[in-house]
Parts: sequence; structure tokens; C-alpha cells
Amino acid sequence: MTRISSKYTPYLFAVGMGLAMGLVMSAVMTLLTLGFTPDFFAAWIKAFLGGITIGIPTALLVSPVISRVINRLTVDPK
Repeated sequence: MTRISSKYTPYLFAVGMGLAMGLVMSAVMTLLTLGFTPDFFAAWIKAFLGGITIGIPTALLVSPVISRVINRLTVDPK
């Protein structure tokens, strides 16, 4: 199996988090908005696809900034 270079780790992490969070959040928000109706799954997928078009680019842009902030706020234990 071909492995991906570790230099892409931050980007893969951001994409994975964007997908996972988008899936869960769109399901919850669709459920809260519509309830569990016969068209729930179609509405959920539509919301998910719309959400990841915003979520993944946002995660890619924000994650380096958040990492720098966290690195400045934390110290390694000795």
C-alpha cells in the first residue's frame, strides 16, 4: 500500500475533521429542523454537501492559526 508523506498530515487532519464534523453537525441540525421525516436522509445529505463546501476550506485556513495559538499557550512537561 502506498503511504502519503507526513508533510501532508495537517491538511489530511483538517479534511478529515471537516468531513467528520460536517457529517455529525448536519445530521443534528437537520434532525432539529425537520425532525425524523421521510425526506430526512435527502435533506441531511444536501446539508452535509453544503456544509463541507464551507467546513473543509475553513478547517484548512483556521487549523494552522489554532495550532500556533495552542502551541503558545502550552508547555511540554519536564
